[in-house]
Amino acid sequence: MAPEDPSFAHVCMGGTFSPLHRGHRALLARALTIGEQVFVGVTSGDLARRGRERKVPAVEDRIAGIEAFLSERSALDRVEVAPIEDPFGRALEPRFEAIVVSPETSDTAEAINAERRKRDLDPLAVDEVPFVLGLDGQPVNGTRVARGEIDPEGLQPRSVQLAVGSANPVKVEASEQVFGRFVPTVDAWTVDVETGVSEQPRDAEGPKGAATRARNALAASDEAGLGVGIEAALVDDEASGETFDVQYAAIADAQGRVTTGAGPGFSYPPGVLSAVEEGRTIGEVFDALEDRAGVGQAEGAIGVLTGGAATRTELTEWAVLSALVPRLQPDWYRPLPGEELDLDLE
Repeated sequence: MAPEDPSFAHVCMGGTFSPLHRGHRALLARALTIGEQVFVGVTSGDLARRGRERKVPAVEDRIAGIEAFLSERSALDRVEVAPIEDPFGRALEPRFEAIVVSPETSDTAEAINAERRKRDLDPLAVDEVPFVLGLDGQPVNGTRVARGEIDPEGLQPRSVQLAVGSANPVKVEASEQVFGRFVPTVDAWTVDVETGVSEQPRDAEGPKGAATRARNALAASDEAGLGVGIEAALVDDEASGETFDVQYAAIADAQGRVTTGAGPGFSYPPGVLSAVEEGRTIGEVFDALEDRAGVGQAEGAIGVLTGGAATRTELTEWAVLSALVPRLQPDWYRPLPGEELDLDLE
């Protein structure tokens, strides 16, 4: 099925497509979106093996995988898939108007356009598709899939590195526990960052502070794939008239995407809220009530109020898990063109 209003009559792209993964599908889907007719060059011979230690399947098998994907989208009649044996493939043909590339192959597009200019051909419009990130916040690519670091969807990485924007061990532990449900190895460390909100956050300062922590933590780390920010806030509920404690979590990645979630909320005694109105923080109030320091870095207020039946770590885990949800279901929350969630509710 052709797009209703394609930007170009003829679009080209190329790659090894081994193994076919979500990043490849994003490139193909983009080409189908902007082009009425698409040429897909699949590297063969020495070109397919160049710079790769791993064995590359036969070009016929890789072409068959691409055609199966196109068939699912009823797009085979719009796409020509053929082997290429040089980096330029057939991109120097005058008919092409645009090329779809990844950040890894953008240099090739520049070289193609330089050669087209030498031949008095119009340069191609370059449509660069951002990396598709896996659950670990790192790009999904064929090398990582072949090494077993991730699966073709990027949802089963072997490890993940987290920069947690806080010195509070509760927040680090909660982050490790949640990601550990999905990833065999989790490395998390603390990064002391600015929050951009008041010392005792209220209402919208909760998610704002969490997002700021997550972005700043990731920016401060050279190794982490994801930044995690967690912020507790007092939230006034008009319906009940209560003020709830709510934990917010945010997860930031290298593309600037931030996913946010919240944990369960519970109300505070009037005396605690009165002390907060006088300028004290929740942490200071409960340290005074318990006559010891560090309640917030141990069981938290919820642990004191429930007699240990629940802990701050558990509440924080719910917030982190909620923030992770959109990353666990990318086909639902950020589907590729043509893979939108279609619910037949009739």
